[in-house]
Amino acid sequence: MDKIPEFLSDMEWFHGFVCDVYGRMRTVSFTPETLISEGKNGIGMDGSSIKGFADVEDSDILGIPEIDGAIALPGKKEALIPLRTCRNDGNPLPTDPRNVAFRMEEMVEKSGFTAHIRPEMEFFVFKREEDPLRINNPFGPRYFLPPSFDDAAEYRKELAGALRDAGINVRYHHHENAYGQIEIETVFLKGLIRTGDAVLIHKYLSRLIARKYGFRVTYMPKPIPTEAGSGMHMHIYLEKKGKNAFYDPDDDYGLSQTARYFVGGILEHVRAFTAITNPTVNSYKRIAGGLEAPAYVAWGARNRSALLRVPAGKKNPDVEIRNPDPSANPYLAESVVFHAGMEGIKKKIEPGDPVEENIYHMSASKRRKLGIKMLPTSLGEAVEEMKGDELVKEALGPIYEIFISLKEEEWDRFIGNTSPWEIERYFDV
Repeated sequence: MDKIPEFLSDMEWFHGFVCDVYGRMRTVSFTPETLISEGKNGIGMDGSSIKGFADVEDSDILGIPEIDGAIALPGKKEALIPLRTCRNDGNPLPTDPRNVAFRMEEMVEKSGFTAHIRPEMEFFVFKREEDPLRINNPFGPRYFLPPSFDDAAEYRKELAGALRDAGINVRYHHHENAYGQIEIETVFLKGLIRTGDAVLIHKYLSRLIARKYGFRVTYMPKPIPTEAGSGMHMHIYLEKKGKNAFYDPDDDYGLSQTARYFVGGILEHVRAFTAITNPTVNSYKRIAGGLEAPAYVAWGARNRSALLRVPAGKKNPDVEIRNPDPSANPYLAESVVFHAGMEGIKKKIEPGDPVEENIYHMSASKRRKLGIKMLPTSLGEAVEEMKGDELVKEALGPIYEIFISLKEEEWDRFIGNTSPWEIERYFDV
């Protein structure tokens, strides 16, 4: 790199970021001089210190800054910049989740399509002194709470503005159902890398700005047991030759056969990749906890009780997958969803008939009759479903075994832990 672009010319520090297997941002900070002198060939890093990246006996990796993805941080002469990781021989690091998404994006494009994704980020904002376990909300759902009643309204507005300034245009933002819960939805973003980067930048900015307001932010799916949980729904469509490949004006739902096959592939493999889209013990408190949680493997038009739905709007349709949550690694979650969808197109997997009845109110016998399965109800069950699934294994590459090992350890530790609830309930039996 010979010159820093004009919009970054007054930066004093650059924070190069990668994403570990858990989905957490990790950064290394360097000066503009380092960016110019070392950026082209890559900045040396210790891969063994980033979860899942490398073993200690073979830990040297390089991070090549991608200047086109850089964003200036609000109120600072500092910028975030994504790093493309590789080995010293120049080959992409296969255990970097971002490189998994690169490979998947290339696969989609080689099939003649362009991926478009619109993530819905739901999360909780608490005042520093608040204890989520002690919150009792007597007023019920707070969906679309007006700003005059919402202590986080100014924070939410500032965050949405910072995202817009970073080139991540916001479609809308609002208070969600639960106490202190926010949703910020972007416009459609082009490509898996662009979307994954946007999710990480969103999380970074949300926490950075929260400090000004004395808030703390959590992307834990179910921090308040009695309230609705947070999802990271993904709206998806494929473009081909400049047109929405999911659109068929003659179909009752406005969906092309390509879209139906894409849905069929996801429904075929969703139980196997749930450990990726819902990767924590807490994720299953949301899935199994009701309150519009997407627990049933079915699809429908405008039906929010189904795992996959087709939102209203026939001329530019998309499909919404509703089970992912914001604790997921965005690059891995996108990759398994798209690999399943593209497999559906390749193998012409039909999704079956849409379900337009409220599945939450449906009897178990009727669900069985219609062949509606449930998602795994625990992380342990989800990991078992993931084992042996060749599609998920192919999508993740070497991360597949690493992820299973980490999550089995996490599940074993949870099972071996005695919670305060157990002490309170069973101590005097």
